[in-house]
Amino acid sequence: MNTIALNCTGVLGLLLFVLGLTITVVRSRVGLLSGYAPEPDRMLTKPVRAHGNTAEYASFFAVLFLYLGSQNPPHWQLALPSGRWA
Repeated sequence: MNTIALNCTGVLGLLLFVLGLTITVVRSRVGLLSGYAPEPDRMLTKPVRAHGNTAEYASFFAVLFLYLGSQNPPHWQLALPSGRWA
């Protein structure tokens, strides 16, 4: 398994966790236990939408990263995201 693919998958999981934690903190400040006001200028709307979008797409990207990382990619593909040339 490619370590770059594992690291990218870990970052996606960490991003999802941090966004969920942010929503928990904002909900405790606002005093709202569930739902949110649909107005875009509310403090809770943007983090809820960001968390929802991340939860929707992060699983697809995680599976894609792990699949492509398990295919034993050539060295030039590994060098592209990190800036190193093998």
